[in-house]
Amino acid sequence: MTLRKTLLATLVTPTLLLAACSGSDADTTATDTEVSEDTATVEDTTTEKTTEETTEETTTEEAEIPGPPADFQATPEGTVLAFGEPAYFAIDDAHGPAYWKITATGIEDRTVDELMQATGGEFEVANDPNFEVTQVKCITYDIEFLGADFDDMGKYASISAFREQPILADGTRANTWQLFASDDFCTPKDGEATPRRISEMEPGKIYSAGTMTFGDDSGLGIGTGLRMSPASLDGSGHGIEVQWH
Repeated sequence: MTLRKTLLATLVTPTLLLAACSGSDADTTATDTEVSEDTATVEDTTTEKTTEETTEETTTEEAEIPGPPADFQATPEGTVLAFGEPAYFAIDDAHGPAYWKITATGIEDRTVDELMQATGGEFEVANDPNFEVTQVKCITYDIEFLGADFDDMGKYASISAFREQPILADGTRANTWQLFASDDFCTPKDGEATPRRISEMEPGKIYSAGTMTFGDDSGLGIGTGLRMSPASLDGSGHGIEVQWH
């Protein structure tokens, strides 16, 4: 896993909120960076994929893909769930819908030392050199691939259609450093890491992932919930939103 070494944030008073550029609110695209009056932006330090990783074809024999579950019902937009309750999503790419079950499972502590190791020893707030990260947490979830309306899993190359975001109790953005679901920093200690490619996933098997949130001794801006915004079936972007608290 190759990570860029430096995270930069620009703080905007009066409230400290650090948000990765790919973890913005649902009304922005996955690559947009938004800075509002009470938020700040952290340079995204997601895992860099090599050309080989992004272009390689799946050469192993793949399991037969199950179709949509007969009783499948997508979780309505705007649903708020408790940790442990599942949400169901139908998301699309150029090849057809894929069906998913996602369950936010809890919050796990990580150490500052673990964060520094993952970032190569540098986690920098650009205009607040006195800001000291003392709390690091991961909001974790399980993800299960239920089936699809296409035949070749190799065509559906990645699971990047999901946007995850740690949130505060009122549903607004929390401090975050956005990670790919397949990075292991926030994988629950007793869980199996989510593969980068759907072709590597076993239908019906439960994988685990998470999203990171952090703060100083005051605890300001540390996430207590999870927002999941998958790509919509009509191709209009990440308009669907489900929250867990």
